[in-house]
Amino acid sequence: MKDTIHDRRLVMLASRRDFIRGASLVGAGVAAAGVVGCGDDDDTGSSGTPAPSEAAAEVPTKGGTLTLGKIADINFSSGYPFYAAAENGYLQDIPVESLVRYGKSLDPELWLVDRFEYNKDRSKLTATIKQGVTFHNGAPLTPEDVFFGIQLMQTPAKYNVTGTIQLAPFAKFITDMKKVDDRTMEFTFDKPRPNMNDFFAQMRVTQAATYTKLQKGEDVEGTGPYAFKAWRPNQSFGFVANKNWHGTAVGGGPYLDAIEVTLFADQDALGLAYEAGKLDVIGAAPRATAKNHRDLIKIAPKAGVTYCGVNVSNPSLKDPRVRQALMYAIDRKRLVEEIGEGFGTVTNQPWPDTSPAFDKNLEGPFYDPAKAKTLLQLAGFVSPRAFQVECRPTNANEGAVIKENFEAIGLKVDLVQTEANAFSAKLRAREFKDFWITTHAFSDLTPLTTFQQTIPYQATNPSYYESADYADIKAKLEVLDPVSAEAKVQYARFNELWLDEPWLLTLAPNSRVDLFSARVRGNEQYMGAPGSALNWGAVWKKA
Repeated sequence: MKDTIHDRRLVMLASRRDFIRGASLVGAGVAAAGVVGCGDDDDTGSSGTPAPSEAAAEVPTKGGTLTLGKIADINFSSGYPFYAAAENGYLQDIPVESLVRYGKSLDPELWLVDRFEYNKDRSKLTATIKQGVTFHNGAPLTPEDVFFGIQLMQTPAKYNVTGTIQLAPFAKFITDMKKVDDRTMEFTFDKPRPNMNDFFAQMRVTQAATYTKLQKGEDVEGTGPYAFKAWRPNQSFGFVANKNWHGTAVGGGPYLDAIEVTLFADQDALGLAYEAGKLDVIGAAPRATAKNHRDLIKIAPKAGVTYCGVNVSNPSLKDPRVRQALMYAIDRKRLVEEIGEGFGTVTNQPWPDTSPAFDKNLEGPFYDPAKAKTLLQLAGFVSPRAFQVECRPTNANEGAVIKENFEAIGLKVDLVQTEANAFSAKLRAREFKDFWITTHAFSDLTPLTTFQQTIPYQATNPSYYESADYADIKAKLEVLDPVSAEAKVQYARFNELWLDEPWLLTLAPNSRVDLFSARVRGNEQYMGAPGSALNWGAVWKKA
């Protein structure tokens, strides 16, 4: 397959509306909360189109507490909610919201604003906050609160935030922010920017005046359907219904009285709690548990990949042929079918099939240990020592497969498990010396956005990968319509680079498997990119 890469034609399986036009969304309505979705869910029908069921005809009822479970504790010190840490999943999606959001496409839907209008060349944006939107403490959402988040991303150290924030490159594109009136904001960019919708759809808004309390885990002021209630470190945290939610008139929620999240030591404990009936929801459920309840799972659309990162500054890993060998050494079919219990497709690319960068020729195992050994011989590779493969405990099974695969072609490997928060800190500080295993999202956005904001693709990435060709691809995409023929030429160039000079080794698709109890309703729909979060404002619990 690699031998024919230069002859391949980029294939786009699903078209998207051209969202970079100089369009005005003035006065556009929001999609009903119960009908917002995106993508498909492999085994259970489309998550954007609910499968026929008894639940579809039921009328939502209010009341009750939804019990959720997760493993890693939440992290308030890394720049939340502007830094989307993996351990902050529920916290990222339930209490805080963005100015616009994506539904079934990358056309933004108005959410916290009722005006969202670019000028002709997309070098400026004017947005107006909806009348009456308030934080959970009753304070009105103001332009200053929106500006605060952008300023924090531009100069995080000023706010005692260290490390890399994914959205920081976008924030730095904004050269001026002007308050026109009490609700209207004007943003000026450094130059025409074709993908700024992605930024505003991702940037969560919190109250500037209470941010120091947020950093201590004492208060999270957002505008979402549920308000942050309390956090007991390493034990639990929770939310209560926001009775003044601006989305109630559209979607009817919030339906629940409260949401409680319990922390567990590991996946086994999490699975046992679900089996005992103590949990209603496990987001990103352990596959070993999910496989026993296939009728109760929902699979979110692919948002990226689980991957093995490679530090290309390591002299032993600098030769691209060595990294190609490692790519062909990985048994992706085993990772998906055995470790992943068959949830997802075998792939060697980050792109979902809705992306204009998707290449059907990169869907497959790319598994050839004999070719891997030949490439190592051509590169004159000799394993000088045992290489470290670091991972969170949640990726221990993937780590075991990688250790076995790498050792089968002649590498010595030590598998090192690192606590989740410490792992994230090392990732952002670029401190992994050999290999690491983690998952990235955001490839369901515009490809240029993936390159600009997603940590493993940024100019200062944890792999220390630099390439004149890669820089040229990104530069050309900055002035192109993301779904144009010219842009697709650049995507094809990137996909070749992905195989020729790999710095990330694809393991499995990032298609989150969410597991629910039989009493949960309103969980048929997922929000669109990024990450396909559940629409929590529509969820309810049958008595």
